[in-house]
Amino acid sequence: MNSPRNVLKIHSKEDNCWKSTSTFGGHSGQVRDIAWDPTGSYLLSCSFDQTTRCYAPCANHGVIIEIARPQIHGYDLTSIASISSSRFVSGADEKILRVFAAPRNFVEMLGSISKYDCEKVIFCV
Repeated sequence: MNSPRNVLKIHSKEDNCWKSTSTFGGHSGQVRDIAWDPTGSYLLSCSFDQTTRCYAPCANHGVIIEIARPQIHGYDLTSIASISSSRFVSGADEKILRVFAAPRNFVEMLGSISKYDCEKVIFCV
């Protein structure tokens, strides 16, 4: 079965069969890369729509939602990687890597939406 390239799906293995457990979107262009934070609490993605996005489970509703759009760029984004629980790096067609650090208010919002343990976050100075 084909699915649009701007939709993210999370699968789990049950009885030797992969089953889709979550499907969510947000990007208007092809998703090029994804990365979980080191604790596995939220997911980052980048796309040809020139954005990076952050998704996390909504504790009150049991679904994964987009909680932030940490980067809007002038070039198509091609790669993303978590460096720590509060930093990620992204790459674009311009061939420059950029590092982003989560502000404390983002971590607090993540905690209130997904019941994320904010004590897990390591802030680098």
